[in-house]
Parts: sequence; C-alpha cells; structure tokens
Amino acid sequence: MEFLLGIEPIFALGVGLAALAIAPAIGALSNPETGEKVAETGRDMTKQGIKWGAEAADTVQTYLAEANESWNDLVAEAQAEIRTAKKAKATSEK
Repeated sequence: MEFLLGIEPIFALGVGLAALAIAPAIGALSNPETGEKVAETGRDMTKQGIKWGAEAADTVQTYLAEANESWNDLVAEAQAEIRTAKKAKATSEK
C-alpha cells in the first residue's frame, strides 16, 4: 500500500482517536446508541491506522535490511580492492 506522504494512516488514526475520545460525551448528550456507534467507528479507524503503521514499519524494515546488505557488500569490495592494490604494490617493489 502506498500513501501520499503517509497522511492517510495518520489521518485515520487521529480521527479514530478523536471519535473514541468524544464518544462518551455524545452518548451522554444524545442517544447512547449513537455514542456506541461513534465509539465503534472510532475504534475501527484507529485500528486501521495502527495496521497501516505496522505495514509501513515492515516495509521500512525490509528496505533498511536491503540497504544494509548493499552497504556491507560495497565495504567488502572496497576492502578487497585495497588488499589487491597493496599486494600489487608489494610485488612491484621487489
């Protein structure tokens, strides 16, 4: 799942948390059934935001692991080239 600048998951989480926070007041001021529906909707939106966040964290973790592997490969190649250059220099000086 791709999101524009990650706004959608943050928005869903924020709206869900806000709905959960105001649900008791809505229930007290109006129909308790309405308050329960608002709380349920808020809970669902919060849960969706958490799921999107978890998916994003997994994706980032995968990309970081791949980047780390590429970095380690580059370092190993550079070190091998340094050793080869030193051996060539030592051989040519004899």
